[in-house]
Amino acid sequence: MSSGVKGQVLKLTGDFMPCGGETDLSRNSRNSTKPHKNIFVIALKAPVSENEFNSNSTTLESIQHHSKFIKMTETNSMGEYTLYLPPGLRVTIVIWLNNALYLNLYEFVHTQMEWHSLTVPQSDYITFNIKDTKDAVS
Repeated sequence: MSSGVKGQVLKLTGDFMPCGGETDLSRNSRNSTKPHKNIFVIALKAPVSENEFNSNSTTLESIQHHSKFIKMTETNSMGEYTLYLPPGLRVTIVIWLNNALYLNLYEFVHTQMEWHSLTVPQSDYITFNIKDTKDAVS
């Protein structure tokens, strides 16, 4: 049986801040959630800190040659992706957005901020959705 990580990359835009007495319909008129099509999704060996990769000289090619690079795929028209990975591997899943690696989910480990990591299950897929919130208020 195969193992790995699968999920969806979503782009959030607009205002997601709750307002008193607001209905779901009026809240949905102020914001939008759409699939992120044709976005590169990258698996890296965890742990990974954001500043480890985000320099002015980072390119997609340089990431592919980095010692923590494992695999890369691209989202489909629904923003979905699948990465086939060996079971037990601890990975950080990020996207390539606006010429930089992106993930808006962090963990505080000891005295350092790291991007969220997960462990690939033994005989199944773990679901990990990524939300691009750069253009959203929340």
